Amino acid sequence: MSVVTATTFGLLRIGALDEEWSLWLDTRGKGIVLALCFVSVLCIMHVGIESIWVEVLLGVLGGCLLTASIMDWWEQMVYRFIWWIGGAVGGLLFVKAGISSQTLCSIIGFWLLQKLIFARLYGRADCYAFCVSALAMAALGGGFADYVIHMFLVFVGLTAVQMMRGNIAGNGNLKKAVPLVPYITIAFWLWVAFGGGR
Repeated sequence: MSVVTATTFGLLRIGALDEEWSLWLDTRGKGIVLALCFVSVLCIMHVGIESIWVEVLLGVLGGCLLTASIMDWWEQMVYRFIWWIGGAVGGLLFVKAGISSQTLCSIIGFWLLQKLIFARLYGRADCYAFCVSALAMAALGGGFADYVIHMFLVFVGLTAVQMMRGNIAGNGNLKKAVPLVPYITIAFWLWVAFGGGR
């Protein structure tokens, strides 16, 4: 069992212990989760990271993003402990990569944009997902332009899917709200597979 799969099912199990939130996946749900875990593992392998610890940390981060996606998808909420773990792992990846002061400034600038501007447009969980993804992208050699490309991919994907579903009103808003974290997670792995890595 991969690190991504183990982390995902472990975090879902911890969340299910809370009386206020109980998520029991049916066979189809487990199949989707395992398929997404498999794709994320392929993306990690595609980058060709030499350090096993970086692979493990990236796997745990992938598990956090996938768990957040599932929670957002089924329950329209994400527990904060997911972001505490994801942020800590992203921070370790960031430190281990030996980041320059320029990259640190770009991360801080991106976080400020997320918290001060974009958090008003979507939920806090979406804001945290973008920030955690940016940490990992920085550790893999990405910069501010990559964080923006990631956001662009998210909203292009969201727009395309919702147009096909007929969920976009005449004023450009969504007729029915949809979870954004799954789009953020998919766009992150697309970046890792096709643009990420050194």
